[in-house]
Amino acid sequence: MKIRIAIVLLMAGLALGADTKDAKKDNDLVQGTWTATEFVYNGEAVPRDEVGKIQFIIKGEKYTIKSNKGDLEGAFKLDGATNPKSIDVTPAGLWPYKGIYSVTDKEFKLCIARDGDRPKEFVSNADSGCILLGLSLSGASAQDAAKKAEAAKKEMEALEGTWVAVAATRDGEQAPEDRLQTIKLVFKANQVTHRQTGKYELDPAEKPKSIDIKPLEDTDAEKIIKGIYEIKGDELTVCVSMPGKERPTEFASKPGSGTALLVLKKAKASN
Repeated sequence: MKIRIAIVLLMAGLALGADTKDAKKDNDLVQGTWTATEFVYNGEAVPRDEVGKIQFIIKGEKYTIKSNKGDLEGAFKLDGATNPKSIDVTPAGLWPYKGIYSVTDKEFKLCIARDGDRPKEFVSNADSGCILLGLSLSGASAQDAAKKAEAAKKEMEALEGTWVAVAATRDGEQAPEDRLQTIKLVFKANQVTHRQTGKYELDPAEKPKSIDIKPLEDTDAEKIIKGIYEIKGDELTVCVSMPGKERPTEFASKPGSGTALLVLKKAKASN
């Protein structure tokens, strides 16, 4: 089932107004113009170039969503005292939807349920009825976006080539040394190959730096591998979660974590 942008506009309303200090602080943080960077519904991701055409303008306790489908308005209410923080979204003329959110001075992330209980984590799986939405503060935007793209380009150039594992751990269990030579990552342009080839995207502005690996022809969010990475000369460290799971926050793979940690060395190019 193809996702229509109309669903995004219908479901992703925002409005504030909370008595807690956290909510007031967050209310201040969300003011301004935001550009959508991620939209996943029922485990299916909308292509990033399409999502990026949508803007959210937040003023006071009201919002306006602008896209090529027209403008939509609504209101929302934040509660910064819960864990995770909660949001009730009310598009104009519709009933409230329950969700959760996190916000910084540059990123705004929401997971909203179309029906039923409030989500407990920032995930939209197949048939969950949940929308996962990522927003980035526009503001200085074009210049910031250009700098971000240039930084990502330089990182991709540094990754270009073949990397061979010198250490590998999955769920706390280290791979035997004789298997390490079979673990390779080959980066070429915007693609990476291990056993299969996928597209990858970098965000070197994140801390830690982030990497998303996606199937070439599939936008299913449950198949996206989210990770973090670090390049130091000819050494690359990557930590990734299982497909469809939350991004790791540290370079570690502990028992039951569902993460894999790789340390790789860049192979010398053959003449």
